[in-house]
Amino acid sequence: MRIRARNLLTGLTTVLLLATLAACGGGLEQQSVLDTPEAHYRAGMTRLEQGNLREARAEFEYALGLDDDYAPGYEGLGLVLLEEGNGREGTA
Repeated sequence: MRIRARNLLTGLTTVLLLATLAACGGGLEQQSVLDTPEAHYRAGMTRLEQGNLREARAEFEYALGLDDDYAPGYEGLGLVLLEEGNGREGTA
């Protein structure tokens, strides 16, 4: 029963984190024409493939800071959470 409660709490925390990020409304300004959500998403995926979860998360969060409607950024954050072991209850 404790494991189930912990999984529920982890799932709720994950949902709240993603909802909070969505509500933040971006707010970052592009530093150059190459500073795009897509570029940060690709960088995040590269970091994720290298196993660098902290840097991957930062890239995905930056992409969402540039455009809070950029769905791949949320996908990337979800992948980081799965790799960290958060949200596994949704994969059973």
